[in-house]
Amino acid sequence: MAEHVCYQIVESESRVFTFRAHLPSQSIPPLGALVQVETTEGQVIFGVVYRALVLRDDFLEQLGALNAAEVSSFFGDTNQFNVPVELSVASVGYRQPDGTIRQALPLRPPVFLDRVALCTQDEIVQFTRQLDYLYLLFNAVTDDDLIVEHVKLLVQAHQDKGNDFLLTVTRKVVRQLLDNPLRADRILSYLE
Repeated sequence: MAEHVCYQIVESESRVFTFRAHLPSQSIPPLGALVQVETTEGQVIFGVVYRALVLRDDFLEQLGALNAAEVSSFFGDTNQFNVPVELSVASVGYRQPDGTIRQALPLRPPVFLDRVALCTQDEIVQFTRQLDYLYLLFNAVTDDDLIVEHVKLLVQAHQDKGNDFLLTVTRKVVRQLLDNPLRADRILSYLE
């Protein structure tokens, strides 16, 4: 599993799972990032972060009623408060215990407290050798800007292939969105 900050799942269903982090103590994966969850059965589920929600915190809300000087004099550096953030992830594939990667919905969703980690560059390259999962992503995520950010992260991970990988992604986007040429055009125009 990736050697990055790990997070724990707080909610899960077949297509989407959610994990929680805290600002500023934990770095938060960027929107569009590929993450993975290792299940107790040895399966690794891959997903793309598509939503970040800063949660309400009653203590911090009460502090907001005070002026900044009062808060600073009483608590010191206010940047040290842990603000809870929930991140939602669209499931896009899995690796079976034998190492076979499938770009399809996982056989079962991750469970509460399974650990989530940001994928390394090598793991991104390994998972994205095929791009069939983009179909799942296009159906789960309607925000084209997020799709573009995800593709940019992929191109960066495959930078050793030069423009060849970008061309491969472009072809896949066009094929996957044949029924929605306006969306395909919008996504591709951001990639230029």
